[in-house]
Amino acid sequence: MNIEIQANGIPVPKNVHHFVRSRTDLALRGLSDQIGLVSVFINNANEPGGANQKRCLVLIRPIAHPDVQVEFTDVNLYVAIHRAVDDAGWCLASSLVRQQCDLLQRQLNMIEGKHPDANMYEYIEADRAA
Repeated sequence: MNIEIQANGIPVPKNVHHFVRSRTDLALRGLSDQIGLVSVFINNANEPGGANQKRCLVLIRPIAHPDVQVEFTDVNLYVAIHRAVDDAGWCLASSLVRQQCDLLQRQLNMIEGKHPDANMYEYIEADRAA
């Protein structure tokens, strides 16, 4: 898993780089073999009349799955990084679990002699009847 950190308009000291890497490793610890690239973008989110907030956008590019993108804004840069990375990890994990459940359901349908997407058709028919 490669981690790329980009900052725009904010000086980012080495301890922030270390924090991003450690939070990313912790949040994605069980998924690192399925991830190609993690990009973390940090910038100012200054709004007129608002507080001097920092924005952290995390983009995860898994190897064989759709990308996950999460953004979080906070006055504290470390809080923004922490929340964005953790939320991205949860999003990716739940996406992978959903895909695994769908695959297992299709395999079960095939074993039972049903169409692989039989349960999907039942849901569609139930919606039409309602």
